[in-house]
Amino acid sequence: MSWLEQAFWNSWSEETAMGWSEENPGWGHSEVTAMIVQDYMGGKLKQGHVVADGVILDIHCWNDTQYGEVDFTAAPIDIQYGAGIWYLKKVKTIDREDLLKHTAIEKKYEILSTRVSGYLTWKSQHEGRTEYLWKS
Repeated sequence: MSWLEQAFWNSWSEETAMGWSEENPGWGHSEVTAMIVQDYMGGKLKQGHVVADGVILDIHCWNDTQYGEVDFTAAPIDIQYGAGIWYLKKVKTIDREDLLKHTAIEKKYEILSTRVSGYLTWKSQHEGRTEYLWKS
């Protein structure tokens, strides 16, 4: 697991999610996580409908970066709906400004961004290297 992914798993909480449970701490974080990944890795934000058995269950965001697609919140979808059951439909590129128009998302983004930055600073001070930021 990359340092960046570790930072998210150590920073996600009810306070930073659009929907959350102790059993699935990454649930409800795709929008804010994707924006923060974009802060560190650049690239484009992607969004699609989570579908199972022809029914739209949710909306999901992830990243398309120079390193390929990055999605730290796919595992929480597997936990919520079951691995191999869901797929993405109506995938499109979105602008972060559209997500940040929502006050709740903007506040959660600010909180999570501060936590992730703090974790990465701590990790680099204790490990003495930063080359593992997004490499597993």
